[in-house]
This record gives sequence, structure tokens and C-alpha cells, in this order.
Amino acid sequence: MTQDNTYHQPKLFINGREILAKISGTLTFSGANSLNKLAVRINNDELQNDSLYNKPVEFYLNNGSEDSAPMFRGYINNFNPSDKAISLSATDVRSRITGNTGLKVTLTDDNNYDGYTLGQFLFSYISEYFDSDDLSTDFLTDTNPKVFMTGERGDNLDVYQLVTTKIDEAINTDDYLNPLKHYVDIHEGTAQSSMVIRQEKSLTSDPQMYLSFEDGMSSYTYKRRLPPNTILYKNRKFSYTNTPTGQINTQVTEQDSPAETRELALRNILVEQQYTDEITVQVTKGMDIGLGSLVFLDVDREDIKGPHRVQSKVITFGDSCTCKLQLNKHAPVLRDYI
Repeated sequence: MTQDNTYHQPKLFINGREILAKISGTLTFSGANSLNKLAVRINNDELQNDSLYNKPVEFYLNNGSEDSAPMFRGYINNFNPSDKAISLSATDVRSRITGNTGLKVTLTDDNNYDGYTLGQFLFSYISEYFDSDDLSTDFLTDTNPKVFMTGERGDNLDVYQLVTTKIDEAINTDDYLNPLKHYVDIHEGTAQSSMVIRQEKSLTSDPQMYLSFEDGMSSYTYKRRLPPNTILYKNRKFSYTNTPTGQINTQVTEQDSPAETRELALRNILVEQQYTDEITVQVTKGMDIGLGSLVFLDVDREDIKGPHRVQSKVITFGDSCTCKLQLNKHAPVLRDYI
């Protein structure tokens, strides 16, 4: 059974088999190293007797044209049948190295990844335990600056949690006033999914998409938060500017010296000063735009007009297709070290 809208023809494959019944649901890219999630309702009970748990899934959005690669690959982690339909959810291929079903790693003094960078660790681990058709390393790179696995120890560690903890250490400060974080993402190729490490794009880079009410944007909302301007640490206080909006406090861990702690405090405040707007945009184009991409908002409000990073994305599909982008929601926060 095909979808009613001939312009929008989403397709779902479970264990390599195309689901011909009508489907609807949401595809959520939460960002901040979270796993991508697919939630689907299948308007047919033909799968009720099938064992669906942990079966591979591919989803093609096909909004306006046939997609050459799926927008989502993953594995079913929940399904609920009823007399007329079945609802299921799936998480992306990173679920193979996290959570209750993911592989674990034990690091000891005799068996460890000391000297490996984060990218080298992922490459070595994935290559050893996974077939490339299941989880590929073809697009895997490293962070800049590199972070190392030296000293990491523990029993039955969640591999992905270990990775996301370490990646927070990789902050590029080539432009001191505009530090760039790194994050883990998934590249969906025509034949396989690859884990990738990406660096945030500078806001001075060329935008990947322009949005206006005349081109691709149907509505937007935003709220402005007051970023911290005062750091408190061990009976000391550091304030940035003369705090015209009043004192807004945050904290950092004390460093080896008061000077180093003050330096870290300044860097944290400078970062958060750049991320005061949380913007939600309903769009009619750019469904395939990646997390971390830059979009330029061409709106009348001069205070939010300009480039912003895509931090999360939610696509709703079925009889029609809608897309909501969240911009600048996750302000980058430097870890408590220099």
C-alpha cells in the first residue's frame, strides 16, 4: 500500500523486507551525542507474529524525490502490536556499543588502549568486533586537538559512554574567543552506516542553507536566556564586564593555581556569551540537513538574523511531512580543565 501523497513516499525496511503498509511517525535527531530515534506506526497487523526485537531497520524519507541512501539505519528496541496496527521504535547503529544490548569493554593494566587517540580507539574496537556492513569506520577521523585513552580503566564499560565522555575533552581553541567542540555523528551511506567525529563549524563559515519566510521557513519562535557573567570558586569571585543584567552565577572546579582557575572561568563565560538564543524553526526544505550545519536566518529581527548551528531536528512523516529545527539549544560548555 502506497502513501496517499505522491510527493511524499516514505519507505520502511525491516530485516531487508519492505513494509508495504501505510506508515507514519517521527524521526528524531536529538544531537549532543544522543542516539537518533525512529518511531513508526504501521497500519497493518501483518507483522504481529514476527519477532521484531533487535531487527535491522532502514528508513527512506523520499520527500520530493527518491533518496539514494536511507535517512536512518538502526535496530528495533521496542514494539507494541494492536488489533489493527503495530508501533515500533528503533535507535541508530550506535546502539551496538551502548545500553543493555551494546558490547562492553574492560580496560586493565594489561589490556588497554593506552597511547591510542579517541579516533584510533574507535577504529580499532569497531574493526575488531563488527563487520563493516554493520558498523563502518570508512568516515572515521580524529579530534583536533587529539585526546588520548591513556589511563582509562574499568570493568564492563559502556563503550559509547566512554567515547562521549572523552570527546568532551577535545576543544579546539585556535580561535580563543570562539572555541569549537566535537561530537559523534552517523554518516548514512548507500550501503552502510559509519560512525564519525565532527568538529563544530565556526559561525564565520559559509552557511549550508538560507531560510526566510519567502524560502523554506514557515514559522519560528525563540527565547533568550541570560548567560552567566560571574564565576564562583573557593571563596573567590570573577565577574565578566560590569554585569549590567545583574549577577548570574556559575561555577568551575578549582585548578592548580588561582590564575589558571580565573583563565578557565573567563573561557567558560566567553563561550556562553555566544549562545544566548534558543530558536525553533519550522521548515519546508532542508529535511536532510545535518546536525552541526549552519543555517542563515533571514528575518526582520536583527538580534537573531544571521548564522546559527543546527543542534537537533525532528521530522514528522505520514500523509504529509514536517520538519522542526532547533538552533543553538545546546550551548557548548568547557570541561573543568584548561
